[in-house]
Amino acid sequence: MGATGYTESPCVGAGRRLVSDSPVLQPIRQSRTEIIVPADVCQQIVEHLRLNVMPSHHLTVCVETVEVARLASFVSLPEIPSGEVISH
Repeated sequence: MGATGYTESPCVGAGRRLVSDSPVLQPIRQSRTEIIVPADVCQQIVEHLRLNVMPSHHLTVCVETVEVARLASFVSLPEIPSGEVISH
């Protein structure tokens, strides 16, 4: 879909269903995945999750706006022919 990488971190937690269904709160092992992508790619990923993953799996999706110091590390940029200079 256009993501150039991700970060996955193991964590523990309890969502709304676990909190309301259990008299004794026992956090469960979960996974947190962070992906930095342009807004249009983000919309595609969220839509894919909404249509194909969320109907059968419990998950939370959070979208944040971030600024990155090295844009080329997160976005595929067109290749520049040798000797050509691009400025912005």
